Amino acid sequence: MKTTVMQKGDNDAMTEPRVRRWTGAFGIAAFVVFLAALPLYFLGPPAVLPQDAAFAEYVTGTSAFVITRAAIADPILISCFFVFLAGLRHLIREARPDYEWISTLVLGMGLLYIALQLVGDALQTAGALDATAGANQSAVRALFEASTPLYSSIGLIPESFLFAFTGYAVIASGVLPRWAGWLTYAGAVITFADAPTIFLGFAGLALGVPALLSVVAEFWLPAWILIASVLILRRRGRMRVGS
Repeated sequence: MKTTVMQKGDNDAMTEPRVRRWTGAFGIAAFVVFLAALPLYFLGPPAVLPQDAAFAEYVTGTSAFVITRAAIADPILISCFFVFLAGLRHLIREARPDYEWISTLVLGMGLLYIALQLVGDALQTAGALDATAGANQSAVRALFEASTPLYSSIGLIPESFLFAFTGYAVIASGVLPRWAGWLTYAGAVITFADAPTIFLGFAGLALGVPALLSVVAEFWLPAWILIASVLILRRRGRMRVGS
């Protein structure tokens, strides 16, 4: 029995550094992909154009950028993010086995957020492909407008819950410093505050304070992933509660 316990402990000691390396590496990879694709987010069509024909023409001219971002860069980024989330869940569960329920909520809410983002990407990719194929101009615009709520309130609310659950898990388990947990809580507040801007409509989302809040919310998650990944890679040994 003693030998079995020792072997299990040795395996755990060998597994955790490996999980940390994978988690941190994929988190940093997600941020690098986001940074590389960042110009593409500004080259796509604006939220509002006065006519369907003008909108379809703009999409046609930027279709390569839209497809590269929505069909290539975003799925790679999101896949890396999923590996990061799975690793973070493992680290939380190892640090606090009694908090497996909260680590499951972190992963589950992350999966919901990922699914919504991928649906939005699929709609925009379809719109770009339709525009280049000369499809109905109203259909092109409808596809892009249908993606907007997924990137705004429908996606932001699950993202804010993801931040809230993760902040609680980080502080309770000690897998990251406490200040990182409070930084995660701040992300929950910012993303949740951005959700009601959907009531301003397409034009309102691109103006003034709502636009600034949306930009901050857009950058918060990749920036947080980078910070958390670096901290995970730097911290050695098994984390203690409150460390």
